[in-house]
Amino acid sequence: MNLLFFILLIILFLLFVPIPFKFDMHFSFEDYYIKIYGFTIVSKNKIHNKKNKNSKEKISPPIKKSKKNIKLKRENFKIFLSKLYHRHFKPTLYIDSCLSYSLNDAFKTAIFFGILNNINTPLYILINIIFKIKKFNFEVKPMFKDEYFLDYNTSSIFFLSLAELIYITTIIFKYLLNSKEVTPDN
Repeated sequence: MNLLFFILLIILFLLFVPIPFKFDMHFSFEDYYIKIYGFTIVSKNKIHNKKNKNSKEKISPPIKKSKKNIKLKRENFKIFLSKLYHRHFKPTLYIDSCLSYSLNDAFKTAIFFGILNNINTPLYILINIIFKIKKFNFEVKPMFKDEYFLDYNTSSIFFLSLAELIYITTIIFKYLLNSKEVTPDN
């Protein structure tokens, strides 16, 4: 009886306690990588090594997949977005981003700086549809150099519980079931 109670307590703990996921991303003209918990998932070096390895192996013909098109209705999509946006049971997100760039001309760099600073609010609203944002920092640093330069870094932590994941997937499945499946001819 005590063992059953202990197992039930652990299951409830895993179901409702959010688990933090640390996510880092870097992109520049020279290098890029995506890391989760410090482990590199995608990087320029890994892809370069895979290309060298795959060039030695035989290439098999691609497998044809069946096409299933889902017709997205505008009304259903609006309802879906409003359900995602207005729910209180969302994963929590802390995000820190920095974008440094130069466009080879001070005038173009300054104009683009104004455009990028106005993107903060729509970006915040789009991310807020899925996540509950606790910290949002998006720095834009123009570099007035005579060369093209781009460096983007982001570090974020999002907390996700199993119950939140189940809730999100049920909303998505309800939306997909309300959408009609059509053939490619239509």
